[in-house]
Amino acid sequence: MKTLIVAISMVLCSNAVMAAPYVVSAEPANTHYSGADVDETIYLKDPSMNVKVFSYSGGDPAINGAYVNLAAYDDENRTWNVFPLKNVLDYKVLPSAKAGFAKIALVTQDLDRNGGVYSYKSTLFINLRNADRAGGTIEVEEIRQK
Repeated sequence: MKTLIVAISMVLCSNAVMAAPYVVSAEPANTHYSGADVDETIYLKDPSMNVKVFSYSGGDPAINGAYVNLAAYDDENRTWNVFPLKNVLDYKVLPSAKAGFAKIALVTQDLDRNGGVYSYKSTLFINLRNADRAGGTIEVEEIRQK
C-alpha cells in the first residue's frame, strides 16, 4: 500500500505544477492596441463569441519580448474587452475542446538566482464565460510544465 501511495504521488507531482486560477478584468483599450503596434492577431474559432488573441512587442526583446492579450467583443457596447495575459518569449494558440474556453501554450523566460536566463513552458486555460460583457472578466489557470 505504501508503494502505491508513493507511486501515485510521484506521477501527480512529476508532470506539471498547477497554480490556483485567477481572475483578470478587462482594461480600457489604449495605444498599445492600435493596428501599428500589434505583431500578430489570431481569431479563435468560438461560436459563442467573437474572441481573438494578439501580441505586441515591448520591453527587453532578449527576454519575453511579446505581450500576449486576449480580447472579446462586447456587442452591447460595441467595443473590445482587452485582457492582458502575460509577457512571454513565444506562444501558440491551441484548439480548445469546449466553446467558451481558450488554451494557449507559452514559452517564458526568467532569471535564476545567479542572474542567468532560463526558459519554461506552460499552458494557459482560460474560461471566457464573462469576457464579452460590459466590464468583463476571464478566469485563467496556468499549468507550468516541469
